[in-house]
Amino acid sequence: MKLSVFWGYYILLFLCISCKKKEVKIRTEPVVQSFQVQLPDILKFNSHKILDTEITGMIAFRCLIPEKWAGQDKVEWDSTDQINPVRWSGIYLDSTRSMKIQIYPDQRSSYSISPKGLHGKKPPVHVLEGIKELIKKRRSDKVYEVVYEKAFDAPKPQNTEYISETSQIGIVRIEYEEKNQKIEEEFYGNLSTTELSSESYIQMHTMKWMFDELYSCKAPKGKLEFCRAMAFTLKSSEKRNLAFYNKVNNLLGRISELGFQNAIREEQSLHARESGSNDVTAQNSNESDFQNLEQQQMNNNSTFSKYLGGIDMYKDDDIDSAYFPAGYNLAWKSEPGDYILSRVNNFDPNGSASGNWKLMVKY
Repeated sequence: MKLSVFWGYYILLFLCISCKKKEVKIRTEPVVQSFQVQLPDILKFNSHKILDTEITGMIAFRCLIPEKWAGQDKVEWDSTDQINPVRWSGIYLDSTRSMKIQIYPDQRSSYSISPKGLHGKKPPVHVLEGIKELIKKRRSDKVYEVVYEKAFDAPKPQNTEYISETSQIGIVRIEYEEKNQKIEEEFYGNLSTTELSSESYIQMHTMKWMFDELYSCKAPKGKLEFCRAMAFTLKSSEKRNLAFYNKVNNLLGRISELGFQNAIREEQSLHARESGSNDVTAQNSNESDFQNLEQQQMNNNSTFSKYLGGIDMYKDDDIDSAYFPAGYNLAWKSEPGDYILSRVNNFDPNGSASGNWKLMVKY
């Protein structure tokens, strides 16, 4: 009897050890680029407009999307954010629907600590934790494994005695099965915090934070590198429309005075009367702030492109720098803002493609 009990415990212990979940070793080395797909000889990117159909009817953003890719995107307004309530989200698919690029809405908030307690919402503890929480929410229908993660600091202004700023860029890659096929998907994000401290009669601690630049690229295993480069071209080419930026800032003043819903109803009524003509208004007051935001985005793009690899940077007189997948010898730009890349040295789109094309210089 004692012997049978002993063997029973032994077998149970063996089964528990055998059933223990296999640990996944998460890689953190830099991303290595080695394209396993045949690059097309000609690759074209078209200028794409993202419209704010909800409130103003204006062009909110512009970006580049690969030719023959289909996209669905929208601009939403977050009533809880009275600093920058505009959110852009979108999904872009290649012609075979095997590769996907997805843009996620920014997250912004603030919180403060005072003798009265904690107010507001705390940011993610770390950029990687924030990305993993995004994956958990967006891919809840998948049984996935995290196979790669990496975080590094983005360039930021120097801190002062009472102001401390941080900025982290993160990457998390997952793998899962979909329709009997192995899929790789990478998620990217930038977590920025600004902490303000005061030491008067009452000690206060306030933090404003942004979790933005959130996007992902998905492809069958072995094709992720090319999709990653396409996704970076799309996201790095994102440009705010100055007229829309000024419209939003003017509207924020009315929101503080009238409240969010009343100000929005007033703007919607104005847009209905003007029939969309307000796309060319207010090209003045906030240009300096607008340029600072653009410069910060360019700095982040430069840092991130060097880390990712597989990205070539070209001089662009209109937007300073443009980023495209590596492996191409020539890049041409048209006046409307379309781009053509070629692996053929003597290729010239002038004469074969509509419009006037200018050869770009690779850095």
